[in-house]
Amino acid sequence: RASARESMSVATYNALLNVMAKAALLGEAQKVVASMVAAGVVPDVITWNTVMHAVANEAATGRVSGVQAGLEVLAQMRAAGVRPDTQTYNTFLRACTASSWGRGTDRVTAQGTWVT
Repeated sequence: RASARESMSVATYNALLNVMAKAALLGEAQKVVASMVAAGVVPDVITWNTVMHAVANEAATGRVSGVQAGLEVLAQMRAAGVRPDTQTYNTFLRACTASSWGRGTDRVTAQGTWVT
């Protein structure tokens, strides 16, 4: 009888990664990918896009650099032989601007006005 970990599919791992991404838990998402690979499950473009979502969400908190973390995910993705798609790049751009947008809006809303 196979253990639960051995019987998990790429879709199951991707669902778990989605939870990590929504919670902005990039480190945990990276551990899930490592566990996935160790179990012999091959990450697909959805896997990597979900990790990129974790980057963007964590960058929005200011805990990581969206640029640096996003570039690392792109490098890991390419090293795994997975080709980035439009969603990958759009999410990467969101990650790159996430923390700077947050700081800018904090500064503007602290003054009680929006600059257009």
